[in-house]
Order: sequence, then C-alpha cells, then structure tokens
Amino acid sequence: MGLFKSKALASREIKEFDEKVKAIYDNGIPDLAQNTNCEIVIKGDQILINPLSGPERKIILNVSQISSVSVLPWGEFALKFLHTNISIPKNSPGREYLVIIYAASDGTQKIISFWGSTLLLKMQQFSKKIDARIAPKEVHL
Repeated sequence: MGLFKSKALASREIKEFDEKVKAIYDNGIPDLAQNTNCEIVIKGDQILINPLSGPERKIILNVSQISSVSVLPWGEFALKFLHTNISIPKNSPGREYLVIIYAASDGTQKIISFWGSTLLLKMQQFSKKIDARIAPKEVHL
C-alpha cells in the first residue's frame, strides 16, 4: 500500500487482471461524475471500469462491443469529439485521452473517454492490448 492510499481505496481496487491503467473519467458513463479517478482493467474478454471515489459500482464493457480504441492528445480530442479548437498553454503538462468507441445494448455507437497527464505510454500499451482482443470486423461493399 502506498504512502497516501487509504485502506478503503485499496479494498476497492481490482486485484486480478490482465492489464490495468489508472486515469481520470471524462465522459460517456451515466451518473458518473466527471473527473472521477478510475482504474480501467482488462480481465479476459471484458473491460472493467472501477471508479475509485463516490459510490461503489461495477461498470463492465465486453470487448466484443468495442469497435475502436485510441489515444489522442488533448487538442486532437477536442477537435474530433468536442468539435472545438482549443489553445493549450505552453506551460501546461498536457493531457492524453483514452477513447473507447463501442456499440451500446440498443445498437447505437457510444463513446467513453478518460484522460491523464503523464500516462501516454501506459495508455498506448493499454489501447494495444484491447485492440489485440477485438475481433476483426468484416466489411462487405
């Protein structure tokens, strides 16, 4: 247990997993507060999203629902998903966004996004692990 980690927080963390990254939730999950610290875990054929604060809850996304995963810098994320061109201050540590695009149970395409400021390599590795589990989609023209 780390120096500042409480017992309650440590007990909420997922212990068994194939791959894990911690990031800050941005958008796409109903009733989850923006900027909530989360751990995102690959376990078998599921992605488990575990909010580390607020009410305890299980958020599960099957890999078969995922159509794509990407890691984008802050400016590119804002342009592509928020349709806004932002200017990032030079002294800003920057942000990277982990974006998961998936098919919801009603068949619509949805997006879940997380961000972190020093997690680029971890997010890229995590994204590649998910991509490796996504079955290739057949395209018929």
